[in-house]
Amino acid sequence: MAAVETQKVWAIHQIIGTVDKQLDPNFRNEKFIDDNRKHLMTVLDIITFCAKQDIPLRGDDESDQSLNKGNFLEILELLGKYDSNVTKRIESLPGNAKMLSPDIQNDLLTSLASVLLDYVKSEVEIASCYAILADEVKDASKKELLGASLRYIHKGNVRERAIGFIELKDMDTGTISEKLIELLKPFELDPLKCVGQGYDGASVMSGIHGGVQARMKGAGYRNATYVHCASHRLNLVLAATAERHPLMKSFFDILDLTYSFMNGTKRHAVFIDVQDERYPNVQALELARSCSTRWSSRSLEVERFLRRFDCILDTLSIFGNDNDADTSLAAKSLLGSLQTKKFMTILVYFGRLYDYSDFCTKAFQKSTATVSSCLILLADLRERLVNFDFDKVVEYAKDLSGKYEIENFDVRDTIKQRRLPERFREGYLNSSVGHTNASNFEELEILLRQNVREILAELDARFGTDQSGIMKAADCCLPRSQNFLNKQELNTLSELYAIDIKDCEIEVFRSFIARKDESQLNTLIDVLDVIDKDIFPDVFNLYQILVTIPQTSCKVERMFSSVKRIKTRLRSQMTTERLNHLALLSIEKDIAETLCYNDVIEHFKQMKHRRFLLNVK
Repeated sequence: MAAVETQKVWAIHQIIGTVDKQLDPNFRNEKFIDDNRKHLMTVLDIITFCAKQDIPLRGDDESDQSLNKGNFLEILELLGKYDSNVTKRIESLPGNAKMLSPDIQNDLLTSLASVLLDYVKSEVEIASCYAILADEVKDASKKELLGASLRYIHKGNVRERAIGFIELKDMDTGTISEKLIELLKPFELDPLKCVGQGYDGASVMSGIHGGVQARMKGAGYRNATYVHCASHRLNLVLAATAERHPLMKSFFDILDLTYSFMNGTKRHAVFIDVQDERYPNVQALELARSCSTRWSSRSLEVERFLRRFDCILDTLSIFGNDNDADTSLAAKSLLGSLQTKKFMTILVYFGRLYDYSDFCTKAFQKSTATVSSCLILLADLRERLVNFDFDKVVEYAKDLSGKYEIENFDVRDTIKQRRLPERFREGYLNSSVGHTNASNFEELEILLRQNVREILAELDARFGTDQSGIMKAADCCLPRSQNFLNKQELNTLSELYAIDIKDCEIEVFRSFIARKDESQLNTLIDVLDVIDKDIFPDVFNLYQILVTIPQTSCKVERMFSSVKRIKTRLRSQMTTERLNHLALLSIEKDIAETLCYNDVIEHFKQMKHRRFLLNVK
């Protein structure tokens, strides 16, 4: 018992001694406080670096005996090798001030994310209007997350900034809209200044009566015009028309089967060897796997198929003579499907189609996409489709068929033909009901032309509806328009956002633009850059609103990519709060690199009252 009491007294003396030192004014001098802050800035640098690189901070075993203490402690030790002050500060600081524990890391991440969001808040407050972008994603632990970002104009540039993630317990419209408002609440923004909301086309988000967009309007964001992501819409146009026709669907099935066959270990190795032999000193290409919801993946799939078609045929030929019967049969079956003029023509057709559509797809995914730029790109895409040169497609397909010694137009139908009923014997029946095959180039061209017409019809259906007169207003706000700033064309938009532009302001602005070089004013942003807010206040507000209205929600999808890199299978126990803070620092790297650590330390210090050792004397 005496030994136990002695240990307790010793422990008390240790604690009292530490507290005495902390309260001693001679001990709490400026140098000691300065060392504390320098040490904490080093810790912040490491945490910010790990967050920006999407790498974990902690290790499984962080003890002194561990060979791998995790990225955070290992980087700290590495810095100590080149800066002795880092090691000295760690050794001299009290145990409760080393700032190395997981709890401290979480608090510092909270402080970093809070200061980052304060930076975003300060930018949005300056802007006269803003828009909301949101979408949902499921993380590695199967939690449903709602991610959101804000779009606004800052110093003449379009900004789309992430504002974080929040966990969803349910996927109904009420829960989503409540959580979205909860994400926006810390920014204390005026709901009436929200001019747009961009989501995907799911009914839970886009429903005009009970969808999230309708609920947001009912919650005070009544000026927030809903916009279905342009990139999603174009994807739906191309995906729907490709899947609708049996011939096109069969084509993509063959591509997917070829990818699956080549994905085997031995087959993949042979495929790479064949490429190295045919294309020495050129990096081998991997076949891409298509995804029905990501049209760009199909574009890449077709492009690589065209570029390495000869290597694919060589690889299949090698495995066509394989000792394994199943492998040999699969290879021969694929060879029979690929070595036809019909398949080659469709491959060339989709290759050219994607060359046209990829420009729109990539442009629609940029944060700088505006209503006018989307209209211009869609008009260009329509023109290219209307003037699609099928003769060049067929000519190129014939050249490739000759190059690869392809003789058959199509694979012979080995299915036993059904006997024709007696009542049809005297008729002129050329094909059975629903049969859409093509036996020559002329018939195939007819089917491809039909596919282009379907794409054009889908474009009109999905992009033709003018929501709240925005497209019409955007078009007449471009100097090249014959109805440049026609007040009747702007009437719907003016009423929606309560902008009453005087006739004299429009006339003076027209004269002002007439003296500018119209070739330099191709987009709404170009025009906005030359407007003086003090001289043309209402015109400036109109253009700023049009530029702020979102055309894509791809910013949120890029946020999802960060989530998948951060919260992996090995880090699936990470809390949503920690994930949110890490993701913000990763997504908004440009802000994270310029954060003022003094502000971060002040926020961190106020989280717990015992952190007075960080005070400046």
